[in-house]
Amino acid sequence: MNQPAIFAPILIASIALFCYSSYRRLSLVAIGAAEERADNPGARLRATLTYAFGQKRVVARPSVSTTPSSSGRFSFYSSPTAEFLVRGSSPP
Repeated sequence: MNQPAIFAPILIASIALFCYSSYRRLSLVAIGAAEERADNPGARLRATLTYAFGQKRVVARPSVSTTPSSSGRFSFYSSPTAEFLVRGSSPP
């Protein structure tokens, strides 16, 4: 069976679909109004530190992912990675 004859139309269709989807999304961005983001840098930095690094929203609204069992799963799955990093950084 001729492989390029099968995959060429699929490739062309996927590229066309990607271009169409990108055009739609970028046209929505173009509709938006400009915003002055340099007006209050101190408050913006404080909000960034509070929400991004302080995880204010996670603490304010606990969900299933913040339960002790999920913390245990995180520790269980991240411990081999930590062990790999420690062993890989020191000679045998």
